[in-house]
Amino acid sequence: MSGSSSYFPLRERKTEAKKRKGLSPQLTKAFRLEDRRECDAAVARLFYTSGLSFNVARNPHHRESYTLASKILGYVPLGYNALRTTLLDNERRHIERILELIKKTWKETGVSLCSDGWIDDQKRPLINMMAAAKQGAMMLKAINCDGVYKDKNEISRLLLESINEIGPDNVVQVVTTLHGTSLHDTFLESNVL
Repeated sequence: MSGSSSYFPLRERKTEAKKRKGLSPQLTKAFRLEDRRECDAAVARLFYTSGLSFNVARNPHHRESYTLASKILGYVPLGYNALRTTLLDNERRHIERILELIKKTWKETGVSLCSDGWIDDQKRPLINMMAAAKQGAMMLKAINCDGVYKDKNEISRLLLESINEIGPDNVVQVVTTLHGTSLHDTFLESNVL
């Protein structure tokens, strides 16, 4: 399977062959057209055999990774374990640093706590808690409410948890589709409003 000619050989379309008729062997060799076709076929095969969305090709990190890898002679692509352990941990720390910079601005600009309920592919009822501010929005958490009766007290409890996580002084409004009018009294009782 490592040889590209034996695994899903790609045939040129007639129009492509016609377009390239005029190229001299010297230009073909100079631009390494055969190597480029082989590399393109291998990358395309990665997408097809892994079920990757074609939108991944539009991701700027996709192009950047190939550009950087091409500058390192003998670079070997990442392995399974590096992707799921060390590099995943590093990326999480990187994202947490970025989110921390956004959180530091909340005192100045304020935050809208946004909440919405939905059902995932496994038919579990989930409630999203998101913080939206001038510098950007971030997902705080998705709460699995399977087996939980979602009355105004439970919804209020979940919202109050998120308000305390953000900091009560930082929250300027709560936007929710979850029992909206009945939450007001519960918040008053909790001395939030």
